[in-house]
Amino acid sequence: MIKLKGISLPEFPFLNHKKVADIFYYEGPILSHFKGENDSDFFYYWIDRDEKLNRWLIFPLEEHRIIEYLNGYVSLRDLIYNFKNNFIFTVDIDRDLNYSNAIMINPFQLPSNYLPEEESFYTASAVPQYYQKRFKQINSFNYESILKEHALYVMIKSRKKGEKSLVEAEYAADVIYDLAKSCKEYAYYDFYNNFKSKYHNPQNLATAALDMKKQVSPLIVANRISSFCLGISNDFILSQSDLEIRTWEKKFIKNFRADVIEVDFSSKEDQDRIKNKFTVDQRVKIYEPYFKILNNETYGLWITDKNFESPISRPKIAEENKMKLILPPVHKKTYLEVSEEKEIHNITIEVPKGQDISKLSGKKLLAVTLFDKIIDEFEGELVEINYQGHKILFKEPTKYSVTLEGNIYTLYFEPLEIAVSGKNKAQYLSRFYEKLIDVLENPQTLPGIYKTLKSLIESRSKD
Repeated sequence: MIKLKGISLPEFPFLNHKKVADIFYYEGPILSHFKGENDSDFFYYWIDRDEKLNRWLIFPLEEHRIIEYLNGYVSLRDLIYNFKNNFIFTVDIDRDLNYSNAIMINPFQLPSNYLPEEESFYTASAVPQYYQKRFKQINSFNYESILKEHALYVMIKSRKKGEKSLVEAEYAADVIYDLAKSCKEYAYYDFYNNFKSKYHNPQNLATAALDMKKQVSPLIVANRISSFCLGISNDFILSQSDLEIRTWEKKFIKNFRADVIEVDFSSKEDQDRIKNKFTVDQRVKIYEPYFKILNNETYGLWITDKNFESPISRPKIAEENKMKLILPPVHKKTYLEVSEEKEIHNITIEVPKGQDISKLSGKKLLAVTLFDKIIDEFEGELVEINYQGHKILFKEPTKYSVTLEGNIYTLYFEPLEIAVSGKNKAQYLSRFYEKLIDVLENPQTLPGIYKTLKSLIESRSKD
């Protein structure tokens, strides 16, 4: 074994250590967790051997660092080089558990082949059972400190110099709501687009995406009232997902920051990147809440560090750039069709029993028409909502009314007092369904409407 350059000790100083668990085990322990005095934590890492002895590297660490390691945020190499570890220890142990050749050494004096690789992250598909239980018992300081390390920090303050730094409560609440909404929509569609190959059934994929949308819903991990500063993160610590999805969860806030918060919307390169990643309907859901924050006339948004310092201003988005992202290409023909006024006809026709009326057109339709009246309002029935293949059923058909004015349809749903508009049936129904889903996913925002909607639908949805 390699001769080490360190301080030789008369005896091994940690004979009272008790093993907690083996983290890696292959024909014997490779990495183990021990407890010392005052409930202190140590890792024992196997680094060398000969015919008689096994050599171990021993170093202290804090409990929250163990949690970070097991969640894949820091590597084993990073733990060894922890700035608090001015000295770590090595010891040789024989088969009878006799300790010899104890050495205290600076981590940077270790030979390279005694160190784990730079990418020595924990990648096992499951966390050892002891830590699953322990994670549920960790104190709030450790839990919050980990989330804070990986949070997104923003600041809201007046755009006008010399204005008071305090932010109106109503606007602060709007910012939290819109930021969370953008974040959750990003979670849904980013997961949906990234894991299509994992879920061969579209309905299962949609259900998994909905579950993940709730799983990574942002938590407020830090705040400051003056200038209204906010830190948000998703709770990745107790995730029981498989390795692939757990990795996505760990990078979620970082990716949300890169794909939404820090995007240069005036850059064609960034615009093209977003368009390639999300469809126009997905972009509307993700970015409209964020644009609402950016384009406020009174208050501006800044990105900061965890101490709410070094703020970087996020500029308003120009209307031209906004439209490039959230509107599909508009062709001249489409524009002319939309600009024309429309009218609704209530037609009564006579056809043989069982005939498919969808095939009737032109002269054939006129020939069987018994009655034709222009109306300005008609009714529709709501039976189910098909949301990305996930169906929500109503207890019984529920009516809504539709009116036409010029070339714009307006749908009104009296039970919830919801009104939406669109240039065609597909558009107004799509917006109506989005409103209903928004109520179901955000019950705390409009509790009265949520309660009414829940009374109209079945207790279980249908895949």
